[in-house]
Amino acid sequence: MIGVLFGGPSPEHDISILTGLLALRELERTQGDVAGLYWTKSGDFVLVPTGVEAESFADGVPAQSQTLEIRRG
Repeated sequence: MIGVLFGGPSPEHDISILTGLLALRELERTQGDVAGLYWTKSGDFVLVPTGVEAESFADGVPAQSQTLEIRRG
């Protein structure tokens, strides 16, 4: 499985969403097994549903996203 991480607590947050979704679409088309990992402005990570559109991020985390816990080690 390939993960595409996008978003993050930076001024380029919105641009990262757009470019991340473009990369996600292309990898889904060519590789198949891909996960969209959204890094919120507050520092949380969520797994976004397949086929999510940029408009879904207008109010924050898209509906049907799953909260992820990232652990080191």
